[in-house]
Amino acid sequence: MWMGHDQFFLYDGRVQTLPCTLKQYVFDDINLGQSNLFFAGSNREFDEVIWFYCSDNAVNIDRYVIYNYQEQIWYYGTLNRTAWFDSQIINYPIAASNGYIYKHEDGIDDGQPLNAAAQPINAYIQSADLTIEDGERFVLTKRVIPDVNFTTSNAASTPEVEMTVGVRNFPGALVNTNDVAGNTLTRDVITTATIDQYTNQVFVRARGRQMNFKIQSNKVGTQWQLGSVRIDFKSDGRRG
Repeated sequence: MWMGHDQFFLYDGRVQTLPCTLKQYVFDDINLGQSNLFFAGSNREFDEVIWFYCSDNAVNIDRYVIYNYQEQIWYYGTLNRTAWFDSQIINYPIAASNGYIYKHEDGIDDGQPLNAAAQPINAYIQSADLTIEDGERFVLTKRVIPDVNFTTSNAASTPEVEMTVGVRNFPGALVNTNDVAGNTLTRDVITTATIDQYTNQVFVRARGRQMNFKIQSNKVGTQWQLGSVRIDFKSDGRRG
């Protein structure tokens, strides 16, 4: 697999285009003048190929995009790395940047210099907008049954995440979490709810053509994995 000037490619006996859901995000904001710095690597533990590159206004690498070939999904982020070596001789991938060597995938907090306090990773997963009948009808969301598995290295800490639910009536409207007048009307939306290992369900009353949710954490020593979230919603008419 490799990155071209405007798309990604795959060779499996013949050259073909690798479909990319982040194609516009990557190639509409990339500095091809610094392409001699770009490089790719693999992370076999998680079935990933990762490309490091410069955004449009950057002269040094500041972004990455990842293709998970097992799940066939793409994701992206910001990170400065100038070299990458997958786990072979040692148990973890290692990477270089600004004279430092970093060990990746080891531990659950943000890496720090020796003898410095650990810092939390601001981790989140955000869904796309969910609709019924292509947004033709309004959706009434009543509750969310989360499926979050926790592990923690801090015995004094209770692992938890924050879930935010929002709705919108039109694709171009802001996501709203309060009752407002006009084209973005919502109904008694719970903006944010705390979820831990004992949370069975979260009750929500939100009405709109589209709804989405975001689950995030920012706490030292906490690791979590999102499973299959179940959402109780139904069609609720064509007019608000």
